[in-house]
Amino acid sequence: MRDRYLISIQQNGNLTLIDSVFHKDFFDHTAAASVSGQGRDYVRGIIPHLHSALQEIQIELVHCIWENNVVATTKVLRGKQVGELFDNQPKKTGALIEFMVMGFMTVADGLLREHWAMIGEVGDDDVKPVPRVFEEGETTTTTHR
Repeated sequence: MRDRYLISIQQNGNLTLIDSVFHKDFFDHTAAASVSGQGRDYVRGIIPHLHSALQEIQIELVHCIWENNVVATTKVLRGKQVGELFDNQPKKTGALIEFMVMGFMTVADGLLREHWAMIGEVGDDDVKPVPRVFEEGETTTTTHR
């Protein structure tokens, strides 16, 4: 399930797997009001939104703990920002950005049922809702494992 959600759906945008990963009563409790939503149709809408804002998405899973019916993850998302993301316009279209997401999900009937997430800059002790923007020629070489 982890790879289907993170890689196939979130990173690669494969919407055909949503029914096999997300519960029909899925609910996203994410703090940003513009991001919260429910149901599989919500997921079918938010994934294309992510891909319209970021190109060449890469997801690095830093931590994943699954105990009973709760899955906790820390991941780093990287990509070229070409559109509005989390209510932020790109500082420079096509700039490489990265941000860390700490998420919790509940599992019911073997499917993701609920989701909570907090987004911040990678390597920052204070959580900031704005992704890090890289200068031209600068690359992300840090791994967080």
